[in-house]
Formats: sequence, structure tokens, C-alpha cells
Amino acid sequence: MAADTSTDFAQRRRSELIEAARALPLLDAIARIFYYNTREDGSRGMPIDPAAIGLPFPKQEIENALYKASSLYGEAMHVADALLNHFPGADERAGQMRIKHAGFSEESYDLALTSGFIAMR
Repeated sequence: MAADTSTDFAQRRRSELIEAARALPLLDAIARIFYYNTREDGSRGMPIDPAAIGLPFPKQEIENALYKASSLYGEAMHVADALLNHFPGADERAGQMRIKHAGFSEESYDLALTSGFIAMR
């Protein structure tokens, strides 16, 4: 049996993420895809187009969710910077981010902050 190549692994990871996204609420599906596209193999030439993978939502809802995920990730970068640098009120900013960008799961907020931490190092 031949060993998996990194391309095989990346393709399998991409396929698994697409299947998982199809079973998630829209905002969480898009948040996971956004993370993949910006921090995982999607940023290295294997991006996932949310409108092309058969998510059971109208195109306009997908586009709105993409905007919301992008906004969440943008703010998460600033919150991660505040947390890393121990700025006063950083923990409160993290809580406020969750309120301002309501509708995502805790896992999606955590992925957004992880992305922010990666960007800030």
C-alpha cells in the first residue's frame, strides 16, 4: 500500500470539511470554510467556494454569511492582538465580539480567535 502524499492528505481534509460544512448551520459552515480558506490548504491553492459545494441555502444567504464571517475574523484579529499584549479590557472585548457577531457557535468564535492569534505572531 502506497503512503499518502501531502496532496492526498490535503484533498481528503478538504473533502471532509465540505461534508462537515453541509451538516452545519450556515454561519458555522461559512466560518469553518473561511478558516480553511485563510489558514489551511485553501490559502495554498485549494480554496473552497461555499456557493459551489451544495450548501442548502440561497446564494444571497451564503453571501451574507461570508460577509459576517469576514467581519468576525477581522475583529478577532484585533481582539487576539489585545489578548496577546495584555491590553486592559481585552477579555471584555472578546465577550463583546461574541455579542456583536451573534449567531456563531463557540467553536466558530474559537477558530476566529485562533486565526487572529496566528496573524498576530
